[in-house]
Amino acid sequence: MHATQPPLFKQQVLMIGNAHGGPPFWYEILREDMNPENIRRALLFVGCLGAHGCEEAVRNKLHHPDSRVRSWACFAAGELHDEEARATVRTLMADSSARVRRHARHALVSLDSGGSRPPSRHVAAPSEDALLLISDDSGRMQDQLASVLRPKGFRLAFASSEDETCEMAARLWPWAVITDNQKGRDNLSGLRMTQRLSSAPGQRETIVFMMSADFVEGAFLWNGGDVYLPKTGPALQPLVSALEDYLVL
Repeated sequence: MHATQPPLFKQQVLMIGNAHGGPPFWYEILREDMNPENIRRALLFVGCLGAHGCEEAVRNKLHHPDSRVRSWACFAAGELHDEEARATVRTLMADSSARVRRHARHALVSLDSGGSRPPSRHVAAPSEDALLLISDDSGRMQDQLASVLRPKGFRLAFASSEDETCEMAARLWPWAVITDNQKGRDNLSGLRMTQRLSSAPGQRETIVFMMSADFVEGAFLWNGGDVYLPKTGPALQPLVSALEDYLVL
């Protein structure tokens, strides 16, 4: 990839956003009081685009009641290097939502040093009610995840299909869902399930992780996902690090 090209997920997000109307459409959504899902997508789009001129609209969304909107407003502010957003983003490092705290921390690094890795912070132990719902149709993968995550203090539940995952999420209110993309014969199940989970009123605070060998990070984020991890082998340390990123105090 040429050095001036954006990361692959940004290219994917921009392709999706342009297919839905392009910059004028998403700029208008940022200026109006649209539903949280469309605002979140607009923030993701303008952040990936680096759309200067949207800074004020992005800053206004840092105060939005929906944590997904506040999170992606932090992302967009960081991508736009909006100095005027710095103070508000800093206050969001103490937000009640782990999702917002994580995005605010990363945005501040981008604002302070042009995109270097976030500094290490104290990683808290998961709370007693921090349930991870693992959605994977492979019993072997479920066992591998359990062997790594249980010693970290997480409670675990398991599902094997899209419908089972959504039913269990509605009943158990997990802290996070860890999913693959392909389940059985349905190779879009993870993406579709992510959209179902992120749009369900009772799951607004559930963090969604995807581990997949499919190059679908842009679509996953567009559908409401939080962290995409390439499934490139048996090592699960990247997943542990990503989970801990949401436990940083």
